[in-house]
Amino acid sequence: MLNQKIYSQGYLDSACFLYALMNAYKSLVSPQQNIRAFNNQYGHHKWKKLVAITPSVANFLNGFGSYVDINKPDVDLGIKDSLVDHACKIFSGSKKQFFAEKICMQDIGSVDFTSSVLIFCERRAAHTSFHQDLDHWLCAVNNHHGQLLLACSFTLYCHDHYQEFTEREFLRSYNNCIDISGITARTIYQKSVYKLSMSEA
Repeated sequence: MLNQKIYSQGYLDSACFLYALMNAYKSLVSPQQNIRAFNNQYGHHKWKKLVAITPSVANFLNGFGSYVDINKPDVDLGIKDSLVDHACKIFSGSKKQFFAEKICMQDIGSVDFTSSVLIFCERRAAHTSFHQDLDHWLCAVNNHHGQLLLACSFTLYCHDHYQEFTEREFLRSYNNCIDISGITARTIYQKSVYKLSMSEA
């Protein structure tokens, strides 16, 4: 797709956590720029740094998932917290600063998306507009009448007529949706919700 504006992961990898971070970054910095132009200007440089600080990269690429230590959930969550914080440092520069805040699942519906987006991990019980039965990290770019508009790195593979849309408030691209009313402890991981925000330095 020549004018694609949302990063898509490889079909065989499980790097959705990293792609959710990259889609969050792009949605805040340059939502209407296509991937090729954005990558040349910002993305590839940031991606290389992000991969360099990611522990257990083999797990991300071999399809195992974004777990660093599946047997120690608290350790795994702590490492993800650190990785999100380091990603914000990588994304920050002389003109723009990024910071992350972990929020409660119950607060998703009240998030102000003006200078922020969300990343979170859905469980297999979750249903988006185009897929289900996935453990998968997503980037939410806005809340539109009770639906989170998603920049999803896997939606490209979920139907034959892939499309991207532009929401009107911040002109951010999305390719999938999920109802906020369906977000529960059964459908997303409770400690996986991060608000990533950008401020002008």
